[in-house]
Amino acid sequence: MYYKIPKKISVIIRFIIIFAMLMQLVPAGLCTVAAANVINISSVEDLLAAQDYLKEHSEWVTFNQTCDIKVSPYTYDYKQDAHRIEISYQGDVEVYYDVEDGQYYSSLTATGGAIDYQWRVASWTPLGSGDVMGSYYYQGNGHTIEGIYQKKTSVGNDVASGVFYHSSSIKNVTVKNYFGIGKNMEKLSILGNEITGIYGCKAENVQLAAMGSGYNTHMGFVGELSGTVKNTTVNANLFAVAQNSDRDILQPGWYRMGILGGQCGRVTIENCHTSGLIRNAGRELSAAGGIVGYGVTGYTGYNTVLRYCDSDVTIDGDFEGAGGIMGIQDEAGMLLEHCRFDGKIRIADHWQDRYFNSAGGICGKFTCGVINACVNYGTVHGSYGYYGGIAGFVSSGEISNCINEAEIGGGFADEQGYESGDLFAGGIAGYMNNKNAWKKGLSVLNCGNRGKIISQSGSAGGVAGCQNGELSEIANVWNEAEITTKLEADSVTGTWISGSREHCIDGTQSTPEELCKSLNQWIASADMDEHFTMEGTDPLSTWEVEDGKLQLRSIPESTVSPVPTKEAATATPKPAKTAEVESSRTPVPTKTAEVESSRTPVPAKTAEVESSRTPVPAKTAEAASSHPPEETKPAKAEPLQTPGPEKTASAKPARTAKPAKKRKASAPVFTLKRKKNKENQSYIQVKIKKHYGNYVEVWAKIEKGSYKKLKLSQNRLPALKNKLKFKYTISGKKFYFKIRTYKLQKGKKIYSKMSNRKGIVTR
Repeated sequence: MYYKIPKKISVIIRFIIIFAMLMQLVPAGLCTVAAANVINISSVEDLLAAQDYLKEHSEWVTFNQTCDIKVSPYTYDYKQDAHRIEISYQGDVEVYYDVEDGQYYSSLTATGGAIDYQWRVASWTPLGSGDVMGSYYYQGNGHTIEGIYQKKTSVGNDVASGVFYHSSSIKNVTVKNYFGIGKNMEKLSILGNEITGIYGCKAENVQLAAMGSGYNTHMGFVGELSGTVKNTTVNANLFAVAQNSDRDILQPGWYRMGILGGQCGRVTIENCHTSGLIRNAGRELSAAGGIVGYGVTGYTGYNTVLRYCDSDVTIDGDFEGAGGIMGIQDEAGMLLEHCRFDGKIRIADHWQDRYFNSAGGICGKFTCGVINACVNYGTVHGSYGYYGGIAGFVSSGEISNCINEAEIGGGFADEQGYESGDLFAGGIAGYMNNKNAWKKGLSVLNCGNRGKIISQSGSAGGVAGCQNGELSEIANVWNEAEITTKLEADSVTGTWISGSREHCIDGTQSTPEELCKSLNQWIASADMDEHFTMEGTDPLSTWEVEDGKLQLRSIPESTVSPVPTKEAATATPKPAKTAEVESSRTPVPTKTAEVESSRTPVPAKTAEVESSRTPVPAKTAEAASSHPPEETKPAKAEPLQTPGPEKTASAKPARTAKPAKKRKASAPVFTLKRKKNKENQSYIQVKIKKHYGNYVEVWAKIEKGSYKKLKLSQNRLPALKNKLKFKYTISGKKFYFKIRTYKLQKGKKIYSKMSNRKGIVTR
C-alpha cells in the first residue's frame, strides 16, 4: 500500500532539497543565502567571497549588507592649511600625503623631506571588476563600508577604482573614511563606475587624488554617471596633483572633477547634496562642478536632467570651467532646474596662457540647454575670464527664473602676483556670446541680481558682463546691487554689442512693490512664442514681496530629503521583481505621467494609482530597465470609500508645526476638476494656483465623514507641477478637500493658513 504525502509536508521537503542545492553553490567564507539570489554580507570576508561568486555565476544576484563593515583601521583626514592628508593607523599619524606634489612626508615641516612609504594594507579591488560573469544589485540598508585604501595605475585592464564596479544599482550604503590615488586613470571613483542606479547613498570623509598626464581623467563619487541618481549625499575632497613645479610649463591632460560625478550623460540626478573641496594644482583644460564636472549629451531632447540639487562645495585652482552645480555643459539636451549653490569658487588662473576661464554659481560654461529656477548664494571670484552669478560663459540656450545673491567678479592680481587680464562679470551671465546663425538662440528671462558685481579690468553688468549676438535676448530682468568697474558698467549689460533688451528694471531706484508689479505685468502680457523658451521647462514664474524683499515664488529652499541612516536588515527582494528605477534610458521631462500603478507598469503606457484614504500624487513615469528589475512597487491602494467612524474628527493634523512668524502666510488657492485618463478612468485633479512655499499637505473627506490627512509620496509642488490627481471609484458622492502649504526654513516648517474647503461631486 502506498501512502500519499500530505501537500504541506511535500512542499517542505522540496524546499529543503532546493535550499541544500543552493548552499552547495556558495563559496567558503560567504554568509548564508537569505533567499533565492539574495546573499547577505556582514564582513570583509563576505565582500571578498562575493567577488569570487560573481566570477563563477552568471545569474543576477542581490547582495544584502546586514551590518557596518570596517575594511582596515586606517583613517584619512585632509588638513586644508597644509594641503596635506594625514594618514593614521589605529589613531596614530603615520605619514602625510601632499596633494600639491603627490609626495609622502614624515612631518609637516618643510625640512622633513619626502619619504618612501609602504602601505600596511593591500589596495582594494572593486566588487564586480575583473573577469566576472554575473551582474548584481547591492542593498546597503543604511550601513557603512569604511577604511578603504586604493592605489591605481592605468596598466592593462586595471582601470576600475572605487568600492563597486558594473552594478545595476547601489542602494542605501555609506562609504566612509576612504582614500583613493590614481595615476593616468581615465575613471577615478569613490563609489565605483558603470553603475546604472544610485539611490540613498552617502560619502563621509573621503579623499581622492589624481596625478599623471596625457589622459582624460573623470573623477568623483562616480567617474562617469549615467542612468539614475537620487537622494544621495556626498562630502568629499578631490585633488588634481600637478607634479610639476614650473607654472609656465603645462602638462597635457584634462581633469573633469565633480563631487558627485566627473562626467555625466544620459542621466537623471535628483535630490542630491554635495559638500567638500575641489582643488586643481596648476593644470589647464580642466572642469570642476559641485555636482558634476562635465556634462556631455549630443542627443536631442533632455537626456540629462539635474533637479532639486544643492551644493556648498569650495572650488579652488586653475579651471577652464567651474560651476557650483556643473563645471562645463557641452552640446545639447541639458536641463538644470531648481538647484542651489552656497559654496565658494575662486579661479587662480594664468592669464598669459591665453585661456579664458569661465565660472558661474550654477554652471561655468553653458553651451546649450536650459537653466531654470536656480539660485546662487556662493561667491565667484577670479582675475581673468568670464564670471556670472548663474553661468560664466553662455553661447546658446535659456536661463530663466533665476536669482543671484552673491558677489561676482574680481580682476585683481592673484596670490602669486600675476597681473589680471580682461574680466567680464554679470549677475546672471558673465559673457553672452551667440554670433552663429545655426544656434537656437540665447535668452535670459525673468531673472534678478542682488549681489555686488566687480570688474577691475573689464566690463560688468547687473545681468550680463557682455552681450553679443543678434539672437541673444535679455528680457524682464532687474538689478538692485552695486556695480564696480574701471571700464564699462550698466544696470543690465556692461558691454552691449548686439542683441535685444527689453523690460529691464533698475531695482536700486524702485521699491520691491514697484518691482513686483512691473515684473508680473510683463509676464501676464508676454507672448512666449516670441522668446526662445525651450520645451519642457516651467513657464515664467511670478514674483511676490515677502518681508520687504522681492522673491521668486519658485526658488527652492533646501531641497534634499534626509537619507535613512539605518534600515532593517531584512531580505532584499528577488531581482526578478520590479525595480524602483533601473532605466537604461533617461526619462524625458516633457512627458509627465499619471501616478504610478502598484502593479508592474508597462513602459509604453502611463499608469495611475487608485486613490484611497492615503492617495499618491502624480509623478513622472520612469522607463523600464533593460536588465531584470529589482524591487517591488508599493502595495496597491484601496479604492476611495466612505470612511467609517474616526477616532479623531478634527480637520487639523495631530502635529501642527508652530509658525516662525506670528502672522501666517495667506491660504493657498486651488481648483478641483473631474477628469479621465487614457484608460477612461475617472480622477479628481487638485490644481494649486497660488501658494506659499514649495510643500503641500492635503485633507479630504466624503460628504459627512471626517477629514483625514492624506499621505503623499511626493509633496513638492515644483515636482508635481502644482497638480495632484486622485482616482475614485464611487459615483454620485461629494468629496471635500482642504490644503495648506509650507516652506522649510533652517529645518523648520513655516505653514500657510489653511484653505477654505472646496467640494466636487463625482459622476
